[in-house]
Amino acid sequence: MNLVSLHNSVLASVIVALSFAPGLNANAQSSASDPSLSLNIAIADELTDQAAVQIGRNPDRYLERQIALLYKINPDGEITRQDYLDYLEVEASKQRAGLVSKYVYMDISTDGVMQSGELSRAKKFLSANEKASLDVLLNAADLDQDADLSYGELMSHATRTINEKIGAPSRKTANDLFLHDTDSNLRLSVEELRASVESIAEDAPTAEELRERRRTPSRSAAVVCELPKPSENAEVMLVSGYAGSAVSTVTVAGPDQTTSVATMTIEEGDNPLYIFSTVHGNIVWKLDGATERVERFVAKPRSRANGPGVGVVGVNSERVSFIEPNVCPKYFTSEQDGGARIAQSQIAAALGQPVDVTVASNKLFNIVLPSGRRAMATNPNEGPTIIAPDGNEYILKDGELVKQTSEFDARLLSMMKRTYPAGIVRIDPEKVVASGEVTSYEVLPQEAGVLQLIRYGQAEITPDRFVRIIKEIPRFPPGLNGGHSVKFLIAKGVPMPNGKAGHSSVTLEETGECVSGSMCR
Repeated sequence: MNLVSLHNSVLASVIVALSFAPGLNANAQSSASDPSLSLNIAIADELTDQAAVQIGRNPDRYLERQIALLYKINPDGEITRQDYLDYLEVEASKQRAGLVSKYVYMDISTDGVMQSGELSRAKKFLSANEKASLDVLLNAADLDQDADLSYGELMSHATRTINEKIGAPSRKTANDLFLHDTDSNLRLSVEELRASVESIAEDAPTAEELRERRRTPSRSAAVVCELPKPSENAEVMLVSGYAGSAVSTVTVAGPDQTTSVATMTIEEGDNPLYIFSTVHGNIVWKLDGATERVERFVAKPRSRANGPGVGVVGVNSERVSFIEPNVCPKYFTSEQDGGARIAQSQIAAALGQPVDVTVASNKLFNIVLPSGRRAMATNPNEGPTIIAPDGNEYILKDGELVKQTSEFDARLLSMMKRTYPAGIVRIDPEKVVASGEVTSYEVLPQEAGVLQLIRYGQAEITPDRFVRIIKEIPRFPPGLNGGHSVKFLIAKGVPMPNGKAGHSSVTLEETGECVSGSMCR
């Protein structure tokens, strides 16, 4: 069986059953104990340019440095926001003390002032570079211009120097690292940091993209946000997040980008619903329930560079509107975020009526509207085949799990479950309402795609964890960046696949040459 016929095959029914994975509490809310301190975790957009480029260029190295910092602050590998603030204060104090200590020995009389005569005597024994540094120091630190240097002047100069170098320790500084605090509980663990970096690695901008952003003036979303108006009795829903919790079998962004799936269940009721959605990643919204209540579904794509960027299943095209990627509110991942409040104001201004319900989450799956509940995440595929965490395939038969003979790579499965806890959702491309072409993946994204290649005998896992491509495949699985990276080994006689390997290394068995990927050493 070839990959093109994947979506009519057994693999299309492969899912990760949520009965084997942590479910989503129906009423779970991601909020900090103090909502006023809830951090805006629009991670990729809020990172400094330098950090964003580092993640895109070498996410493993960036992650290694940040994890080392966590262990330095707390050997347990989990820190609070206050721990980080304390660390910044202490580090700044150490560097300030280091600068001061370079010159205090010149206070020969120990009266707390390095007088001009003392400075002249000490200067005789300095190297040319040291003399130049002292002259620069005096020019900057001797604020009263009396040719003497007091401890107070020296300490003030050291403080200014450190603040200019590393930034003044403050709550704002703490946000830099805590942008990765994806559950907004003001605590950060190694696992949370790793998952955050991995999730944004594939979307991290290049240095050239950042330069282009700076050259292109931004427009105020409040000015350009024009939306179709709701009816008088419509309830306005605002839904936002980072990505869906399931991987899609269709792509709305071309074959080399990942597309996730999130579902919405519409409850019975009398009033029509007006739904506005904004999500960071490429996504397909799958609606079910009382979908006749949806009078308008407005979808904002992340980008249209490689396709429509967003698709909707379950309502007809007459009730779906698509807006431009760079207008209206940016995505947010918690109802307590400042970004949520801004988005509510912008939507209300554009529609002429307030938002009734706001739902946000880092990972989106089964959202129930208009109540705003998060129902227990379950995979909507039909079919009895599931994959359990032990890496084996099972069939649900008469209420019992019957183990099959196929063996899967447990590590890949674990990674897939972490990124897509709701598994794989089969989508018929003909039923997707979108502003552009929607096609089925020839090879599924990330770990799901690697498992697919193994399932059909086109790849195998070597004892030292290479994914060895042993038969021709249409293209590399998309999205193999950061922690999703693998080591590909192309067997002799097998042509190079199309597509992008991301950060994964690609080595030719015939020559031993590593020809692609940041993992090449």
